[in-house]
Amino acid sequence: MRYVMAVPGHKFELLIDPARQIEMIDAYLARQPHGETVIDFTGTATADFAIAIAAGLNWLSHCAQLAGVDSTQQSGTIRHFRKLVTLAQLWWIERRRDERCGQMLSRGEEPPLML
Repeated sequence: MRYVMAVPGHKFELLIDPARQIEMIDAYLARQPHGETVIDFTGTATADFAIAIAAGLNWLSHCAQLAGVDSTQQSGTIRHFRKLVTLAQLWWIERRRDERCGQMLSRGEEPPLML
């Protein structure tokens, strides 16, 4: 969360606004995964949030390594998160997403959000 809070412009609606989810998900999936905890913001909110999320996941992996967590247990963190985001992307690109989202929200449920 520290990296997410550092994103310039504080456009947090990208992370929670259902209307903006596909935009945010696409930006995250467009970034190639890597193992560096690098924060080099671009000035584009969607890209900057994707950078912050990737850096945060990399930091968690690094901390797990420092704590002596078996690498087979923690190495899939980023890969697993990408799979979840890909599933969310499929949910958001289907037709009637706005209607399904509204129904879920009215029932007190949460649609798949980026964060």
